[in-house]
Amino acid sequence: MEAWSNTLIHANPFEKHLLPWPDCSLPAVAFEAPLPLACWRNAAVSADCGDRAFYRNLNQVQVLAHAGTATTMDLPGRDWVSLLFVAAGELQLQQGHKVSLAVAGDWLLVPPPPVQWQSTSFNVLCLMAPLQQLEGVQPLLLQRMHASHGAVQASLLDMLSVSLRGFAALTDAHATVLGTLALDQHLLRLIAVLAVADGSQESGGDSPLRPHGSARDAVDDLISYIKANLDQPLNLTVLQNRSHYSRRALQYAFRERLGCTVTQWIRAQRLDLARRLLLAAAPGDSVSSIAQACGYHAMGLFSIDFQQRFHVKPSALLREGRAAAEAGLS
Repeated sequence: MEAWSNTLIHANPFEKHLLPWPDCSLPAVAFEAPLPLACWRNAAVSADCGDRAFYRNLNQVQVLAHAGTATTMDLPGRDWVSLLFVAAGELQLQQGHKVSLAVAGDWLLVPPPPVQWQSTSFNVLCLMAPLQQLEGVQPLLLQRMHASHGAVQASLLDMLSVSLRGFAALTDAHATVLGTLALDQHLLRLIAVLAVADGSQESGGDSPLRPHGSARDAVDDLISYIKANLDQPLNLTVLQNRSHYSRRALQYAFRERLGCTVTQWIRAQRLDLARRLLLAAAPGDSVSSIAQACGYHAMGLFSIDFQQRFHVKPSALLREGRAAAEAGLS
C-alpha cells in the first residue's frame, strides 16, 4: 500500500449526502469495504454514535463515503480492490508487516487481504472494484506502462477527482444520467491503471520504510539517510521517491516525531554541520567549500540562513576556529 497525494480534491465530494446510522441503508456488500463499518452491524451501536455514510452501486464499482470517530479495528479480507481517499483525519492501514500512513488529501490503494485499521476521527471516500473485473482489464492496461509512475498517478488522480466531483453533482438531481455515461467503466479503468502502477512499484523491492512498519521507523530511516547525504540534493520529492510515502504523510510524520517540517529539519542539520566544520576547518577549507559540503550552492542563501540561526557571519566563525587552532598549537 502506498499513499498518493492529490490537490484537485480537498473534501469529500459526497459530504452533503452522508446520512447517520441507521438512516443510511447499507447492503451487505458495503460491509466488505476496508472501512470500520462492521461496527454498524452490532446491535449495541446506538443511533447517535456519530458515524455517517453514503452508498451508491455503479454496477462494476461500489462507491462509499464514511465519516466516523477514532477507531481501531481488524477488517477481514474481501474480493475487491479498494481505493480510499482521506478527506479528513489521519489513518494507518497495516497488512502483514507493511504499514501505510495517510492524512487528509491522500489516496490509498488497498488490496484484498485482511487489514488492520487505525484512525483518528475521519472522513473518507472508498471505491471498490471486483478483483475479477480488474484481472480482466489489467493485461490491456499493462502494455506501454513505463517507469514514470509518479507522473502517471498524478494524472490519473486528477481525472479521478474531476470524475467524482461530477458524479456527486449529478447525484443531486440527475442520477439517471450516470448510467448513460457508463461512469462505472471509467472508474474501473482508472482503478486498474493505479493498481498496475502500484503493483509495479511493489515488485521492484520493498521500500526501506516498510520492513519495520511504523511511521516512527519511517522517520528514523529518513533521518539516517539525510544525515549521511547532507551534501546531496534533499527535498520532499527525493524523500518521497525513497520512502514511497506521500508528501503529506512525510510532513505529518516529521511533525509528530521532530516538531518541525522536513525542510526545516534538513536546513537545521545542514547549518549545524556547517558550524562544526567552520570551527574545525582545515587549512585549505573556505566558507564556500564548507557551504557546498553542507548542500548549499548559493553563498548568499547560506550566509543569510547561517546568520539567522547563529547570529554570526560564517567567515567570522571560520576565523575564530582557525585562531583557536593556532592557539592550541602554540
